[in-house]
Amino acid sequence: MELVMHMSGGEYADLILPKSMGLPRLKSLYLGGLTISNVELSKRLISSCPALETLHIADCDVRTLTVESLSLKRFTYGHKHLWSQNHTMANIKLSAPNLKVFICSSSAESDKDENAETFSKLPSEEKEVLSQATDLLDCQPTRLCNLCHLMLDMWSVRGCLRAIAYLLKISPNITFIWLVLESKESNLADVGDDWEAGLSSPEMLSRLKSVQIEKAEGCDAELKLLSFLLKNAKVLEEVALFFRSSVGSPDRVKQVRQFRGKLRALPTASSKIKIMLL
Repeated sequence: MELVMHMSGGEYADLILPKSMGLPRLKSLYLGGLTISNVELSKRLISSCPALETLHIADCDVRTLTVESLSLKRFTYGHKHLWSQNHTMANIKLSAPNLKVFICSSSAESDKDENAETFSKLPSEEKEVLSQATDLLDCQPTRLCNLCHLMLDMWSVRGCLRAIAYLLKISPNITFIWLVLESKESNLADVGDDWEAGLSSPEMLSRLKSVQIEKAEGCDAELKLLSFLLKNAKVLEEVALFFRSSVGSPDRVKQVRQFRGKLRALPTASSKIKIMLL
């Protein structure tokens, strides 16, 4: 059984829910183009769906959302216009121990690679949130033991690698990673060198077999992340990087060639890795 609540047209519609709800057979819930601002009502909506397996939130104005579900297996959050005037930073607290698929995509949509310019125009408060939000991870210990596929489209800002590593730490059974680190021609911020501290564990990446990075730039953040994965993933079989179409100028071609050399020189824990740069 599936329920779809979607508002199109570029404006958000307020999500108004009854005080009493019961959806015992609902397995899939899609929310799109809505304003989700009442924390208690949104919690009541999720709790009224004891059999819910898939939750998809697309282009919603989310202030604070708490999702607690034992049955949830797939969670998807996406927003194409994150920095519009009518949208604020989303604060989503997810507690789903049986989750198998986690997909998060939040970026400013554009026909050109203008993400660096978009980031530079953000209010200082928004930049501070992006840089320090990962400090909150230590306050929310959890485990995603059933998560197998991790898909992330995120900004290349300070703290982004620590956030990724933290997700990998609490998800010991991940087999596949799909990643986009949004940037322009260079890192948007110094991702730092201390992000690995305290995040490694014996079971971390013990089942990871495939890594795929889309819109690769050949930047320092990507190399640091791949170094971390190659060093810790003992059964890793495949690493595929798909470079941006903008990587075509002589300088960029040289950068990619240098990146390829650095990548192939990294130590690996697995003896059967196939690396593809496309």
